[in-house]
Amino acid sequence: MDAATNLQNMKKLDDSWNRQDLQTFRRYHTKDCIVRWPNQPPTHGVDAHEEEAIAFFKMFPDQHLINNPYKIMLAQGEWTCTVADFRGTMKGAMTMPDGTVIPPTGKSFHIDFCTVARWNEQGQIVEENLFYDLMGMLRQIGVIPDQAQQVA
Repeated sequence: MDAATNLQNMKKLDDSWNRQDLQTFRRYHTKDCIVRWPNQPPTHGVDAHEEEAIAFFKMFPDQHLINNPYKIMLAQGEWTCTVADFRGTMKGAMTMPDGTVIPPTGKSFHIDFCTVARWNEQGQIVEENLFYDLMGMLRQIGVIPDQAQQVA
C-alpha cells in the first residue's frame, strides 16, 4: 500500500475505535501484530489487542479520539504517524498491573494521543506504537494524586 492509503486506513481504524466497532478494528490489524502501550509489555496478536480494547471501553465508555481532523497526520512508506486529542471519563473499574482494582472515579481525561504504525501490503497494521501522557491521564482521572494533593 502507498502512504496515502495507509493514512486513509488509519483514519478508518480510529473511526472504528470511536464507534467501538471491533469487527472493523480487527480488519486493520494482522493476526500476529505487536502493539506497544506505555508502561506495559508489548501485546502480541489481534486477539489480545481486542481484549485490551474491550477492557478500555468498559473503563471509559465515552472515550473518543478527536481525529476529524487529526492534529498531525503523516506518512512515509509503510509508516504512519497520527496525533489526536483523546478524551474520556472513568466510568468502569481499572485493574492495575499488580491486580489492584481501582473503582470508577467519574473523572475525565483530555490528553494528546500519538499512534505510529507500520502497515503491510494488505493494508493491515503489523506494528503499532501508542504514545500518550499516562501519568497525566492517571492524575486527571484521580487514580494518582496531582502535585497539589501531594503537597497538602
